[in-house]
Amino acid sequence: MAAFWDWLAFPATGIGLFCRYGGLVALFWLKPLWRGESLFYDTLLRLFHPNFVFIRKSFLSGEFPFWNPHLYAGVPFLANMQSALFYPATSLGLVLSFSSWMWVNTWFHGTLACFLMARWAKDLGLSNGASFLAGAVFGLNGFFVMHYAYPSNLQTYAWAPGVLLGLGRLFVKPSMKALAGTALCLAAQVFGGHPQFVIYTLMAGFLQALCTARPVRALGWFLGGSTWGALISSVQWVPFLFFLQRSARGLGHDIERLGAYSLAPLEFLRMSLTPAWNRFWTPTSGDPHIVGFYFGLPIAFLLVMGVIRNPLGKVRLALAVGALGLLLAFGRHWFFYPALSTWVPFRWMSLPAQAMALVGLAVPILCGLGLDRIRSSRVRWGLGMVALLDLGFFAWGAQDTLSSRVYEEPSTTARFILSRKTGDRFLVSPRTRAVAGEQGVDPLRAWLRLKDTLLPDIGMGQGLLDVAGNEEMRFADFDRVIDQMGRSPLSPWLNLFSVRHVVSREIIPGAPWVLRRTSGPLVYENTGAFPRAYVAPRGRGMSAEDAFRFLGDHPHHNSLEQVLLPEGSESIASGGRGEAVLETASANRLVFNVTASSPSWLVVADAYDPEWRTRVNGREVPLLRANFFQRAVRLEGGISTVEMIYRPPFFRFALLVSVLAGLTAVVLLLGLAPAGKAWRPRPRICMKGA
Repeated sequence: MAAFWDWLAFPATGIGLFCRYGGLVALFWLKPLWRGESLFYDTLLRLFHPNFVFIRKSFLSGEFPFWNPHLYAGVPFLANMQSALFYPATSLGLVLSFSSWMWVNTWFHGTLACFLMARWAKDLGLSNGASFLAGAVFGLNGFFVMHYAYPSNLQTYAWAPGVLLGLGRLFVKPSMKALAGTALCLAAQVFGGHPQFVIYTLMAGFLQALCTARPVRALGWFLGGSTWGALISSVQWVPFLFFLQRSARGLGHDIERLGAYSLAPLEFLRMSLTPAWNRFWTPTSGDPHIVGFYFGLPIAFLLVMGVIRNPLGKVRLALAVGALGLLLAFGRHWFFYPALSTWVPFRWMSLPAQAMALVGLAVPILCGLGLDRIRSSRVRWGLGMVALLDLGFFAWGAQDTLSSRVYEEPSTTARFILSRKTGDRFLVSPRTRAVAGEQGVDPLRAWLRLKDTLLPDIGMGQGLLDVAGNEEMRFADFDRVIDQMGRSPLSPWLNLFSVRHVVSREIIPGAPWVLRRTSGPLVYENTGAFPRAYVAPRGRGMSAEDAFRFLGDHPHHNSLEQVLLPEGSESIASGGRGEAVLETASANRLVFNVTASSPSWLVVADAYDPEWRTRVNGREVPLLRANFFQRAVRLEGGISTVEMIYRPPFFRFALLVSVLAGLTAVVLLLGLAPAGKAWRPRPRICMKGA
């Protein structure tokens, strides 16, 4: 048995190791295949499936979706890193259903995580068997497994040991190949879609540099690898940073939001010491797929062995990384945590329990070191198998599955709204959004009933235009509009932003609301809603803040007659009339045919962003901010074709930088790699005091 374990642990080539992990990970994710169902969680239904559908439709239509018209009256999409548009796995959605994509994506990243951790552990001086176990513990522990519910998190986290592997080789024997590999792994993390895990990985890399024999030189290589990775991924983070400045997330979190989903110390102990806790207990700190983790008692035993039976220099790095993770994960339970709300990037970060990602990097190394301190090969083999079986038992219970119909079956409410062919927006009433679930004869029926309520962002996956959403990356100014809409069904902002339908569980009395659907969730039509585009004959200049207050204080102001424009804009008082027809509407492009009897303003009830380029009859004209957060274009009389095209700021330049930096890294990595040669472990990383 011991010989079999050694053979399994490290084959002659990296491909062989990857394939062995692939088989092991497939066993861990056998549950959905066994049941003929799909991996399921509410975040998948409400967030990632709508994104998947929107990306797929855009790609198949030949368009790269820089902008998302389906949420918040329009919002940047590429700039929301969770969209992961440049991540290679995203393109698999062109040929796979969402259910198939979820399994393949989860399996691949679990395998990749195991493989990269094993390689890093081997470089740190662990034996073959210990390295194999370390890889399996990283890619199959409860924290990693439960993040299947957040694919962008999983994609980003899987590359973390690859970054540390590259940095470790840079610190021992600097080379362009190691530098290029580090940069590519870091860029893959950025493209994966979860910047918080990227920050945690960089923290671990910084500690790794400090723990080397020559920390100053190591920090230089750390800076070089990080900079190159940033250059490769600039096409993703440049739009993100520009959008962040104007987003609700960019304003930072208050202390209550900053400390939400902090890991409670007592719950940490319970999850650390209780076997398979997910079978009978749910953490109160928040969503278990965020705050939850599991390593099991066999791994805890090996971890203790690794700490107490190895010199400090050998465990220094893992202890430092793990301790930092715990400090951050406990969040508001530490007295110093409120002070972090004033620091960048902490003021932009949320969900402190996510810092268990750092603990997840440390535990595999420590348990591998503990395994190496056990002399009997049979005992080592037995402990390794028991640890994997324990993780497998937990993983089976951590996977929620449901028929793929929950994703594929269209919403009856969405079909009803689409059948009315108004092309306007809808809103789910605040009380309806607050309902946590539905009842049904079985879980599938219950979730399909919930899907019919079109909770954000479900409508996006059905092809509807939702004036609200479920994303934190949204314009801060539009947050104020959403707040006003939710205060009263008579809010003038509902008319301004063309909210034609409201889905509600409660009766909405009186004009202008007309009940159009009585079965299932109620659907009301707002007969007073403005069209998505219209011609206003007059304009009035005032600042954006004044416009916001004016529209709130004058709910009966007729914006169809007078549009509120920036101060200094030319006021037109022609008194003429006109008509605007939306001819083409895609993610990044709008085309209107406008007929106006005299000079006037075309007003578009979409969110304003100065990056929209506007042409009238082929001539570029300024796009103005109107009615606090809408768009307006000045028109002369007659027939006009107005075209609006969106591109993120500095996109072409960032794309050029990414392509050049990425190609250089690939050429160096492949050009220096020996072909057809068995992989041999590098010298272990020399740690201070080892």
